[in-house]
Amino acid sequence: MANQLDDLKELRNGFAGKLRTSKDFSLSSPYQSNGNEKKKQKPVINEEMINQLEGNNWFFPETNKTSAEAILADCNEDTFLVRTEKNDFWVSFITKDGRFSNSLIKMEEVDGDLFFFMEESHRRFESIVELVRSAVELDQFTPFHKRRRQSLISKTPSNRGGSRLSFNSVNENGEKVMRTSHDSDSKEELEESSGFTVKDIEKEYQQVMKGNNDQQIAALKETVKAMIENFETRIQEFDKNLLRHSLDMRESINLSSEDNRVYVSYNQAITKLKRILIGLRLRGDEFLIVHKGENKMFRVAPDGQMHFCTIKKTSKTEDLAPSDMSEYCYFNVKVIEGGRGVLYEVKSAKMAHFIDEVAKIATESIVVSADVVKGGCVIYWKNGKKSSFVTAIPEDVFELVEVVGTHLKSFNQSTIKQIQMIKDIYRTKTTQFDSDSTQHLFLLSRLWKATHLNGEMELVSREWKKIGFQGTNPSTDFRGMGLLGLLNLLYFAENYSTEVLKIVDSHRDYPWAASGINITNMIMNILGINAELVTLHPSVPAWHTPLLSMFYHANNDDTFDELYSQAFLLFDQLWIHNKATYMDFPTIISKLQRSVEELLARRPTSVEQLCSWIEHRRKSFT
Repeated sequence: MANQLDDLKELRNGFAGKLRTSKDFSLSSPYQSNGNEKKKQKPVINEEMINQLEGNNWFFPETNKTSAEAILADCNEDTFLVRTEKNDFWVSFITKDGRFSNSLIKMEEVDGDLFFFMEESHRRFESIVELVRSAVELDQFTPFHKRRRQSLISKTPSNRGGSRLSFNSVNENGEKVMRTSHDSDSKEELEESSGFTVKDIEKEYQQVMKGNNDQQIAALKETVKAMIENFETRIQEFDKNLLRHSLDMRESINLSSEDNRVYVSYNQAITKLKRILIGLRLRGDEFLIVHKGENKMFRVAPDGQMHFCTIKKTSKTEDLAPSDMSEYCYFNVKVIEGGRGVLYEVKSAKMAHFIDEVAKIATESIVVSADVVKGGCVIYWKNGKKSSFVTAIPEDVFELVEVVGTHLKSFNQSTIKQIQMIKDIYRTKTTQFDSDSTQHLFLLSRLWKATHLNGEMELVSREWKKIGFQGTNPSTDFRGMGLLGLLNLLYFAENYSTEVLKIVDSHRDYPWAASGINITNMIMNILGINAELVTLHPSVPAWHTPLLSMFYHANNDDTFDELYSQAFLLFDQLWIHNKATYMDFPTIISKLQRSVEELLARRPTSVEQLCSWIEHRRKSFT
């Protein structure tokens, strides 16, 4: 009988499991041995088990199979992760050709000890970590690691030993000199051991920013974050060792010049790396999230626009070109090639959120179900609403908050700057042309030269009427718009010289200069820049209208001048298209005003975007 039991044990546990451990496995039975034939209680996943696994990149607690598939979707090799769902451990697999599957990890208690084994295997392991390392079913798969940590991240600094304080010398005054002994005695040695120097990162940053490779940007970002963490750890160790000494002792300690150099160099490196990290985050990013019960892609564009994109995988080419593309503010198709044919991943969004709509963003515990609470992200919008979601990769929530937060901070800074510039524009408008001012006369002489008027500039001359001033003295035309009217004409003439000379030489039936001053007045009215606005505090809603948002997004010193120049070109095209005469001037100006208001209401985020829209509209008239 004993031999039969031994045979059953071997069949049940497998020879490999028996050889691998010295534990004596007892025969597993679905019933307890007390004679009551009660069913065994299923082992329960407890907090201790979860805590032991938390540090592993491949472990995802409370993750369903849909979220697991979304997490593994971007992997380009055979990959697996371990997750919990309800009271079970699961392994989720994906192959490089996109096939996704799940396998249950079973738990069994034997003689008071808990063991784990794959659903279709008999080999037992004492822990999930041991199973991940040694299970033959996982041999051909790679454990999931932090998303996007490729190429560059493999060379990031590793954690090194701490620093030590020693009093091994005195200076000429007899004072103790504290020297710091590091495993790497200088920043240069630390950088060399890590594979990168800050200069290498700066050079790589310049190259990456010239291109548009999202993977390179993401990899460099991870490298920079790791290097910052490393340098900060070194500084904390240095400070911690110093604080161990009494206050009196600290006052008597002088840092050696070498220690000072290392300490300062660490801080300088961190400052440079943080500046680079801000630049990388301002390039935007994408994050897999669960929003309103659906798997989506949260996209932050370089201009600060945010999209909650639906994700669809399809093999149908007809799904790649919707009948009405105007419904979508973002549409992207990615080709996934696999053994089963070509798959397409379609990411699309019909609505854009702008960074100026965000009041704040924060991490927050989110109730996923009745008994599950996860760390997630909450965006609070200025209209009082909020959007809550969970990142498919838990650690991504912190980077998502940093990316949006960096965009928000940058936008707020540019808003303050641009509000001051708008105030300066209004002051320029209220500054009257002074014929006794050499500076004002110099500006006028540049306009004379830019429009190719004959001879030397004269304040009073019939030449001025050739370019559309109402009289021989242009200063009288500037009364309404002040110096701003002159500066707008000058910017247009010098930066769009070909177009301006074509308009002037073609002898349109409208006065070029006088019309330009009217366009300046029109734009000031559209934007609402007036005496009341410039007295208000920057936080007042009047400063934060869609019509002004382009100034804050573009953060360009020439935004008003470019808007003016593009509006003038559109005015000229409207004039030609409508075969207008001098008497039609009010009608054409009204049409221009409606067009400009409509385009600004679409909230362009850059001068270039506005120019492309206006150019498209101008071409529609030809």
